[in-house]
Amino acid sequence: MVQIITNNLVKCMLLFCAVRYMCIIVNHDFTVNIHILYSLSFVIGWLLSARIND
Repeated sequence: MVQIITNNLVKCMLLFCAVRYMCIIVNHDFTVNIHILYSLSFVIGWLLSARIND
């Protein structure tokens, strides 16, 4: 159980970082709106991965 949660957390963090850097590269500007957007996507991804495992 702990291993599953850890694996999902790692996957979400990798996705989180990828989205963050893509936004920075495309926009060349780290705005609050982008921060909110990828924070929400991180939370949604975490909830979905948790639900799939249950």
